[in-house]
Amino acid sequence: MRMRDGVWTRGENTELEVWIAGQARSVVVTSEAIAHYLGLTPDEAARMGAEERRRFVRDNISLVTAAANRKVAQDIRTRASNTISSEELNEQSGYPPKTILKRL
Repeated sequence: MRMRDGVWTRGENTELEVWIAGQARSVVVTSEAIAHYLGLTPDEAARMGAEERRRFVRDNISLVTAAANRKVAQDIRTRASNTISSEELNEQSGYPPKTILKRL
């Protein structure tokens, strides 16, 4: 299986492919997860654009990959696609955000 390169957006979600638990998996990071992790207000989150979300995921790839690994470890039957939702980026991450978005 050939992995797709890069980070892309589809609607309000930001996606990438990473190698997790011995296979290529698509990881979907919701815009709510990013906003929650950055502590954005609802207005700030609504103004966050696709490029800013892609930059966050690229700059915080270790955080996103760790969240996806935890999710797979909890349920080995997890499909080839994993969605990272609001609280999952914070959960046991230990990673401060590398991307500091301008206050929108």
